[in-house]
Amino acid sequence: MIKALPIAEKLISDNVYQIVGEIMGLLDPGPELIILIFIVVILLFGAKKIPELARGIGRAVGEFKRGKTEIEREIADASFTSPAAANGGVTEAASELGLLVEGRSEDELKKRIAEEIPKRDGPSVVTVAKALRINVEGVGVEDLRKQIMGAVS
Repeated sequence: MIKALPIAEKLISDNVYQIVGEIMGLLDPGPELIILIFIVVILLFGAKKIPELARGIGRAVGEFKRGKTEIEREIADASFTSPAAANGGVTEAASELGLLVEGRSEDELKKRIAEEIPKRDGPSVVTVAKALRINVEGVGVEDLRKQIMGAVS
């Protein structure tokens, strides 16, 4: 019985390799397989639906590529972000107001901006709003002040 075990193992392992090889041969994308898949697609969807399917697949691939490009661009932009932009422009806004920024935390700068904005004139408010990346087009000074206060609170 001890001698029969290695022989049985060899027969089983040879059969397993042969079966796996045959399965892999079936999955080999040769011209016959491609033709077979094409025939199955025609039977399943009909000849009139194939152009529509191809368009849908093309749109999906295009959308995927656009999404991939957008994500790559965002990653590249994030890696080149300045320290002032990293905190939402708070440091830049404080500098525009003439506040001392070195050695101060972001929270301290936000508090000082909130104290200074009500005292400032229109052009200063617009400059600070731009530094905080607030849209200033067509927005009045008082509305900008409110948006700045919301951004720093």
